[in-house]
This record gives sequence, structure tokens and C-alpha cells, in this order.
Amino acid sequence: MTFEPGNLGGARLDLSAVYREAEFAARILVRGTAAAPEITLTSDPPLPQDEVLARVMFGRGIGRLSALEAIQLAQALRSLTEGEEGLLDTARDRLGLDVLSLTPGGPGAEPLRVEAGRYLRDDLYVGLRQGGAGAGPATSRAIIEWTVLPTVVLESEGGGAGESLFGIRWELDY
Repeated sequence: MTFEPGNLGGARLDLSAVYREAEFAARILVRGTAAAPEITLTSDPPLPQDEVLARVMFGRGIGRLSALEAIQLAQALRSLTEGEEGLLDTARDRLGLDVLSLTPGGPGAEPLRVEAGRYLRDDLYVGLRQGGAGAGPATSRAIIEWTVLPTVVLESEGGGAGESLFGIRWELDY
């Protein structure tokens, strides 16, 4: 990547990422400028771009996606092809949130988890997480994450039933 000082929008991009699974490999190429990147998806064996993106995002093909995953895939494709924000991005911006996510559950897990939160400072995140009512009652949890050192995060969660969790997470970016 190259750029002129004070003009990050003119930075030239030439990035490549590879995703591999048992009998499938995808390559994501990002070229052009930071202001107008061109994103290309290819795969071996060759598949349509929507199928490649589904496998990269969710680890399975389009035919095996949940309704929520299909919506997320459609938003990602629209964002890649038209440069538009997705529905979640628009809602996040209008609500003044830093995080707004919908996560589908898997077999034996909550069917849907919604999280909304905001960074009060660069090192302090507060949020709420609502789990769907699957086999049991819906769960609501308050979340606090405090980055005490660049690689150490203290995490705390509390639920309505008086239960609480505390943890320390060590991160390494490389």
C-alpha cells in the first residue's frame, strides 16, 4: 500500500487474502485506491461470487444458510458491489451505537443473539446482549470490557438472575 501524506483516500491498495477448507479455496483481491477499492472473489473450484462469499463468511454454501445468514450475505454482496451500507450499518449509525450485531445460533444453542453497545472511551466498552428464547427462557446480559493494557482486556457480564461472569482476555495482533 502506498499513499501521499494527508491523502489516505488516494492510497493504492494491492491486497490478497486466501481462505481454505477441505476441498475449497477462495482468494479475495482488493485493488485500486482506498477511496474506491475494487474487490474480486475467486475460488477453486470456480463458483459464483455469492457462493464464494457464503463459504468465506459462514463456512458453508448458500443452500445451507439460515434466513438471517442469507440476509447478512445479501447485505455484504450489496456493500461489495454497490458500496452501500447494509441495514445493520444504517441502524447502528442512527442509534449512535458502535456495535449492533445479530448472530444466529447453532444446533443446541440459542437461535439468535442480538448485541448492542458503545465505546465510552477508546478502552471501555459497555453493551447489552439478548439471547433468543429457544429451549429455555431468553437471556439478557450487561457487558463491560475494559482494555487495561494493549494486550489485556478485563471482561464482565451480568444477567438478570443475579449471575455474573468475570474474565481476563489476552490478545496478540500479528
